[in-house]
This record gives sequence, C-alpha cells and structure tokens, in this order.
Amino acid sequence: QLLHLSKKYINVIFIFFFSQAFCQKVVDTIFKVEYENIITIEDDKKKSSSIPVYFELITSNRESNFKQIERVINTQSSTYFFQSDKGLLYKDLIEKKYLKEEDLGNKKYLIKDDLLALKWSISNKDSIIINEKVFLATLEKDNKSIKAWFKPSEISNGPYLYNGLPGVILYLEEIFYHKDENNTVEKQIFKAVDIKDVNNKKIKIPEERKNTIIVSKKEMEFLKKEYYDKQMNYFKSKSEVKN
Repeated sequence: QLLHLSKKYINVIFIFFFSQAFCQKVVDTIFKVEYENIITIEDDKKKSSSIPVYFELITSNRESNFKQIERVINTQSSTYFFQSDKGLLYKDLIEKKYLKEEDLGNKKYLIKDDLLALKWSISNKDSIIINEKVFLATLEKDNKSIKAWFKPSEISNGPYLYNGLPGVILYLEEIFYHKDENNTVEKQIFKAVDIKDVNNKKIKIPEERKNTIIVSKKEMEFLKKEYYDKQMNYFKSKSEVKN
C-alpha cells in the first residue's frame, strides 16, 4: 500500500511539472547549459569515438541559441575522429520553428523549418546530474532509440532540436541503427557539465545575409548527401588512377 501511495505521489508531482511548464507563458529565467558531446560508431569490425566537443545552450521558455564552443582537447589515440558543427541554431519555442546556419563547400545556407512534436514517454525513474535531480524520458523515432534525463522546469528545451519535455534536458543519448551489412550502430551523447542562470544573456536570431541560401531541413540533407557522394567519388577515382 505504501508503494502504491508513493507512485501516486510521484504522478501528482509530474502533473504539477507539466502544468507549470506548459501553462506559464512568460518567465524571466534564462539558463545556460554546457554540454560535452561524444559520438561513437561501432560495427562488426571496429569501434571508434569522436574527440569530445562542447556545446552551449542559452534558453528561456520562449527561444534559445545552441552552438559549439571552443575547448582545447588533447588526445593521441588513433581510435578517435574529429567532428565539428559551428553553425548557430535558433529555436522559437512558441511558434515551434527553428533557424540553423550551415556551411557546405564554399556556400552558406540557412535552414528554416518546423520543430517536430516529439512523443516522449516519461517514467518515474530519477537520478542526479551535476547536483540536479533529473527524470528519465524515452523516445523511438526513425530507427533511433533516444533516452533523455531532464531537470523539471518551466523551460522546455534541450540540445539540438530536442524539446517538448517539462524541463531542460541535461543528458541525451541517441542511438541510431543503420541496418547495413556491417550492423553499424551510431551513438551520440550530450552530457551537461554545467548549468547556471544567465538572465542578462541575449539570444540571437541568425541573419538572412545576401548570399545565404534558404533551405528546408530535407533539402539540406539532400544537398549534404549529394556533396559528400561527389567528394567520395572524387577521392575514389584519384585512388584508382594511382593504382
């Protein structure tokens, strides 16, 4: 009976958090969350990981910026690879839209698209991350298995395009199953290493500059695939000529 009562109590707490997050329209709080990001790729033959990179989320409950920040990382391991994403991401959490700067080749792009409504499943499991009590939520989407630990708050946001939970995501694990002949599994983790209030911080909206090409997310994915396929074919042809 005590166990039954404790579960009911937890459910009441969650309902309270939901109502606070989605009913309160204007707050002064702005959080700055710094994340460590690591990507691991594993298949039947090998496993490799990216050099850790760091991102910063500046967020109110209405809008946010997300961008890579500079950190000096020293590693000599051959099992590491480099990754970089320096374009600014702006999210409009009220209108459910976003803008994302991208560079591809020698061209500059600006992605303009909608934030997707994510169907999270929230559990009663809790933990502690950087001295903050967090709760577990999960999501299955497009061959991805996603796990998030969030700090209850009136600010509903997280790294990259993730949002929609009654709080700020402090840990995100995204596992993508490629379903190829090598059974490749790609795992990406964003782990908060710091969170603080920064109420004087300004949130920037990316500008539509003269030579910037406006595209949707789907169009950008097509352009990237086309670009990298051409790069791969070029290097492959150069290798065949040498041999």
